[in-house]
Order: sequence, then C-alpha cells, then structure tokens
Amino acid sequence: MQTESLRRPENRSSFTLIELLVVITILAILAALLLPSLGRGKAMARKTACLNRTRQIGIALNLYTEDNSQWYPVDNIYTPPQWTWTLKSYWGDTDDTPHPLKFLEDPGMPSETALTLWWHSHYTANMDLVSRWNGSGNPRLSYKKDRVTVPDQTMIITCGTTLRIFKAWHLTNSPERIYSPHPSYTHNVLFVDQHVESWSRNDLPLDKNDVFWKPDYQL
Repeated sequence: MQTESLRRPENRSSFTLIELLVVITILAILAALLLPSLGRGKAMARKTACLNRTRQIGIALNLYTEDNSQWYPVDNIYTPPQWTWTLKSYWGDTDDTPHPLKFLEDPGMPSETALTLWWHSHYTANMDLVSRWNGSGNPRLSYKKDRVTVPDQTMIITCGTTLRIFKAWHLTNSPERIYSPHPSYTHNVLFVDQHVESWSRNDLPLDKNDVFWKPDYQL
C-alpha cells in the first residue's frame, strides 16, 4: 500500500485555514489587550500636556504679580478686563492673536467644549483671587499674592472646566461646566506657591471657606 501521497509535506509555504484562523484569533486577543493600554497612554499624554500648560500659566501669573506690586490680574466677569486677556502678552500673544486664545485649551477636554469666543477658557482662576466682590458690582477687585496666608494650599488655577473664574458655588450650581477630563476624573491644580497637583473632582471642597479657595484663611 502506498502511503507516500498521504504524508504532509515537510516544507510548506502557506498556512492552512485552521492555522490562519488561530493567528487571527491571537491577533484579536492581543489587540483587545493592547488597545485599552494605548487609550490610557494617550489620556496620560494629554494630562501631561495639560500639566505643562498649567505650569506655564502659573509662570505668566507669577511674572504679572512681579510686575504689578504682587497684585493678581482682575477679571470683571462680563466686561473687560478678563484675566485671560490681561495675561496674553506673557505667553507670547499680541492684540493680533486670533480669538479665542488657543493657549487656554485643555488637551483633555472633549471636542464639544472647543473654545469659540474670545473670553472662553478651559483654565479657570480662583474667583477670590481675581474677581472679588467690591460691594456694588464692577469693577471687581483682585488680591495680592503676598497676602495669601497658606500659598501651598490655596488654588489659583485649575483645568478642565468651561468656567473662566471658579469658586465652591460652581461645584453644586454649575456641575455641567466641570468636566474633570483627565484619568480618574482628575484636574491639574496650580497652587499659589506655583506647585501643581492632580486632584479628583470629588476632592474639590464644597465649603467656600476652605483653605483651597480662601486666600485669607486663618489656621
């Protein structure tokens, strides 16, 4: 009986159908394992880019206070000036720079929050430092940096909102404008002393008198 023709060839140049299906299955499994990691990697890269931008805004604020007897820029809310526009020259923009200021876009924010108007910003300043109530309306008042009692615990800038100025009130009254766009629903938070921390949205204090918000907090 001749069995030579039934033997599998030792040297083959192509896959059988079963082997091809096995390879495809393995690739699909690897893709399923790797894609979430790639997504997390991209999210962390966006967070890092935002963190660097937050620090640059902090440098601009610091330079401004040095040039203005330690006063922070004023934000009049609905009428000029706004802190974002006042600082534009410190990060290289001029009066000819197109509106809105692209520098103020948080890389982690969703596309539907793209800045469209000149006063828009994804970075928001502590209202108690740049837009204090003066008892009647505009003009608003700012605060002096060297008067902040606990500079390493009081926030000046945070990312991830469509608010230009921010206080505890917004956490419960405008939650739809607070996106917490980075992994684990976090914000990059710049403190008065210029260091940056990652804060969860749930950790942002609701108490308006918390040291996080209050520049004249008494320990």
